[in-house]
Amino acid sequence: MSGMLVSIVMPCYNSEKFIAESIMSVLAQTYECFELIIIDNMSSDSSVSIIETLAKIDFRIKLLKCKKKGAAEARNYGIKNSRGRFLAFLDSDDLWDKDKLSKHVSYMMGSGSRLTCSSYRLISEDGVCLDEFNVPESKLSREDLLRTCSVGCLTVVVDFGGVDSFMRPLMPIIAKEDYAYWFVLLDYFGERFSVIPHVLASYRVHKNGVSSKKYIEIARQWNVYRGFLGLRFARSLKYILCYIVNGIKKTYL
Repeated sequence: MSGMLVSIVMPCYNSEKFIAESIMSVLAQTYECFELIIIDNMSSDSSVSIIETLAKIDFRIKLLKCKKKGAAEARNYGIKNSRGRFLAFLDSDDLWDKDKLSKHVSYMMGSGSRLTCSSYRLISEDGVCLDEFNVPESKLSREDLLRTCSVGCLTVVVDFGGVDSFMRPLMPIIAKEDYAYWFVLLDYFGERFSVIPHVLASYRVHKNGVSSKKYIEIARQWNVYRGFLGLRFARSLKYILCYIVNGIKKTYL
């Protein structure tokens, strides 16, 4: 597996507090054949300085600068500049377990799966484990994702073997762009997501983050159904109710 490069796309905007830890979780991977593409979105803090310092230590870190605002634009810039057969995503405040990539690549080569994700844990801003989000299914279909988004962006690894970087589909420029992108990939490959049966990453929960404001998340979910996927009103209503019920179960049960 040593010759199969994984391109890791990490958008960054004013991430000085956490980005060094996120980068180090990538550098600690037991699977060493990767490039870490960090796309800075015009940060005004010391993020770039931190990245440049670490890039001098490890040549696998590549810093790009993107003037277009937003995580989707930054990720797309990273996708366009990726060289690896495999593509993965990690935000600049989240973490990977050290065997994250090795488990994904090994599974994908053995099974032929092109789309994979895994379970993950939730951590506080201080790194304390709050909970685990375990994906119960072994496969996730389009219908599964319409009912609730079980795919965490930090867990996804895609096998783009045989597809040049400039031909790879890009993330839609909308809110919840990663969620919308999973439907793009499902259609592109014509297969379901395969779930690696391990907790392999840590998602950092911020007290005032957008994902903590449930009404905003519901509105964005609705926009994916109606605006991006073009579902009819009745079908969108069905899925948004499923989304709300599943959210309540995750939070209180």
